[in-house]
Order: sequence, then C-alpha cells, then structure tokens
Amino acid sequence: WTPEARKKKSEYMKKNPRSSGKITCFSSKIGCRKCGRNLYRYTTTRVSGEKVRHWRCPPKTKCGHKGLKEELLKEISSDVLGIEEFDADKFTEEIARVTVASNEELIFHFNDGREIIKPWEAKVEQPSWSEERKKQQSKMMTKVWRDKHEHKHN
Repeated sequence: WTPEARKKKSEYMKKNPRSSGKITCFSSKIGCRKCGRNLYRYTTTRVSGEKVRHWRCPPKTKCGHKGLKEELLKEISSDVLGIEEFDADKFTEEIARVTVASNEELIFHFNDGREIIKPWEAKVEQPSWSEERKKQQSKMMTKVWRDKHEHKHN
C-alpha cells in the first residue's frame, strides 16, 4: 500500500462503511500515533460466554501498545464529553478522531478543533501465568489430547 492508496481507501471507507453490523461510532475514528493506522475491533468470548471487545492495531504492526478495551474507551469518552453515561450519537457529533498516543495517553480531537489529552491505563483483570503454571497447563493439555485421541483409536 502506498500512502496515497491507503488515504484514498480510508476516505472511501469513511463515506461508504460496510454494513456488516460491526460498524460502531468508534469505527475509522481511532488511530495509532506510532504506525498511523486505524485500530481494529477484536471480539473475544470468555468461558462464561461474555463478549469482550478491544481496539488494537492491525496484525503485524509493531506498535507495542496494549489493546484498548471498548468499555474503558466508552468510560473515558463519557468523561471527555462531560456526560454520565456513554452516548454514541453524542460521540459521533462531537469527536472527529481519537489518537492512541501511547499506553498511557489518548488524544481526543473534537470536530470544532479542540483537543483533550486524557491519561489511561489498561486494567489487567488477571495476573499473568508464571512459567511453572504454563508448563503445568501444557502437560495437562497434552494429557487430555492424548487421552482423547487414544480413546478414538481403541
């Protein structure tokens, strides 16, 4: 992609968004300062069935910033807009762009030209597994896989 082609495609996508049901008020409005690309919305499903959405740089970029959880983005956006509860229409009406400057800073660019820099912190919900725990899990999963496949072949 040349910079010109990327810009042309980006402008086209802003004017003609795909109607896949995945377009939100944040689509095409959240960008990374480091790589210059728009962030993508990724959805993961927890064991409980709960869907969790994050905004991240596209794969294969080496930006090094953590994913921005959509609920946190809504919370910060509400604060920036001075409202109690997130309102997608108000966000669309007032915010032109959000730039992820770093793992600690978001820049909200308003349609009227104002900018608000907002600190943020990725909230870790679970501690990372220790190397010992990873090895234990790997052994357990190998055993489960073997038991399952041995059962099929007998």
